[in-house]
Amino acid sequence: MIHADFIAGETHHQHGGGTVVSDADTASGSHAMTGTTHEAGQIPLQKTVLTGSLLLVAVIVIYLVVRIRRSTFEHATMAGMMAAMAIGMMAGLVIGVIVGILTMSLFVGTVIAVAIGMASGFAAGQHQGMLASMEGLLAGLMGGMMGAMTGVMLHGEHPVLTVLFMDLIFAVLLYPLTALISPNRRRTEA
Repeated sequence: MIHADFIAGETHHQHGGGTVVSDADTASGSHAMTGTTHEAGQIPLQKTVLTGSLLLVAVIVIYLVVRIRRSTFEHATMAGMMAAMAIGMMAGLVIGVIVGILTMSLFVGTVIAVAIGMASGFAAGQHQGMLASMEGLLAGLMGGMMGAMTGVMLHGEHPVLTVLFMDLIFAVLLYPLTALISPNRRRTEA
């Protein structure tokens, strides 16, 4: 049974084998609206959602990079640049938010997110030309830095909802990107 003293901002637990939440945990907001479990031996829901989201985003980014590398944009250099920029930015931003929340380290989150964002942006733009590669690199750099900062800053304020919101943005941006690299679109746009 959980008793909350809203005036003092402390949470007191009476438990029979569950996890005790300290004042430091409630001050950081780690259990507020995160969906973490309180039973010993279970993986917290927050880490499960973050890890699942990280793996899903990584698989989708790898799939899109491979698909873009196989595509040839006839007479549309701008389409290749936009595809590389979108992949680099989305990969860096979403992965940066997740890694920033998981590690709570701005340095580690920035290094991982920037590396993944730049690598995916460069790989997506490599077959489209040097300009597209450079666009993907720079977008990955910017997305990785912004994502890691957002993840570390919003760690205490609903981290699961933040990641789900970023996943929603990622999904919304997937639609125009897949339409851009689809074979039918390439023929009509060129």
